Amino acid sequence: MKRHLWLIGLFLCMGIAGCKRQTMQISCEGEYVRYEASGVDLLSSGVIKKITAIPLETQRQSLIGILHQLYVADNGDYYIVTLKRYSNVLRFDAHGNFLNVIGRRGRGPQEFIEIADFSFDGMGNPIVYSDLDNTAYYFSPDGKFLKSVDLGTRFLRATYDRDNDHFLYLGFNNIVGKWRLQKVDNEGNVVQGYLENDYKVLMFGEATPVFSHHRDAVYLREAYNNVVYRLRGNEIEVAFRFDFGRYNIPQSFFRKKDAIEASESLVANDFMATRRFMQNDDYILFEAMIQKADNHDTPTVIMVHGIKNKKTDSWSWFEREIDSLSPDGDLITTSIQWLSSRNEIVCLVDPSKILEYRDHPLLANPEVIAGLTNNSNHVILLCEFE
Repeated sequence: MKRHLWLIGLFLCMGIAGCKRQTMQISCEGEYVRYEASGVDLLSSGVIKKITAIPLETQRQSLIGILHQLYVADNGDYYIVTLKRYSNVLRFDAHGNFLNVIGRRGRGPQEFIEIADFSFDGMGNPIVYSDLDNTAYYFSPDGKFLKSVDLGTRFLRATYDRDNDHFLYLGFNNIVGKWRLQKVDNEGNVVQGYLENDYKVLMFGEATPVFSHHRDAVYLREAYNNVVYRLRGNEIEVAFRFDFGRYNIPQSFFRKKDAIEASESLVANDFMATRRFMQNDDYILFEAMIQKADNHDTPTVIMVHGIKNKKTDSWSWFEREIDSLSPDGDLITTSIQWLSSRNEIVCLVDPSKILEYRDHPLLANPEVIAGLTNNSNHVILLCEFE
């Protein structure tokens, strides 16, 4: 199983495909979407029309660590969150200028122990979710501490709901807890439990956000689940069901009595895992990874992106094979972080990667990266598409 450890590092979760028995009734309809291989990657497909680079200011306080995620505030500010051991939150303006740090890691008053997730409240204030102490920490955009809320339970991921509650994703945990998803109020009381957890699979984390927001709804995706759920208020429903054919997780995986045996059976065969789901008023972006077990020592791994044009109600698919030993792709394949309201795919790229593409015809402002080195801070790419 050692040869598959990089997969665990990327996906870090076990999930379930399809609608199963739930204590709370869930509509299992949703939009059915079938993956159709195209053999074309997103960067060379012609869909991306222009790439604008925004170098992030390089100084001691602003340097971005590993396992980072990018969030875009309504006013255009960028929040870069470094998870787990090196937890911090950095705020930049729309031009890449460093503004401030949000909070501080530690065990003192008003300090978070470790970042599990990040969100914004209804006023646009950043929220840092610390899983080790079950707490949500509220800050103003300039980093001033506002308050903390004890959420009452451990979680893998979390987000803020419009009705002033929080969704906590507990994940699959070998039947330790009853629910994979809970809604809790600001006193830590459970408002509702969702997605009954009755499968003996291993407990991992999630490498990319499980929650996304659009208008009045919160959306939930799970790494090894081909279903995306929509949450409004206390209600949950299937929003999308993705069919990857022979790469769908077999139901036999979830019926196994031993979690280790289930994991080994999965990674020895073809399977898919979802990584991101996001949308704006015009488009939906879905990201997944496929393992083809044609070579058991070094399996073939393909990064897949599906884009739905809401105006034409049509999906387009793009894929690129990546190196399973050092999972990396082209300039944008493994770097997508956000879908902006201006129909831009927002990427966060290491400077060494963009230096390889300084002469790429899609790069609209190559002059701004002329002074970059491998020691510079990361670069935001705004990839405009049709």
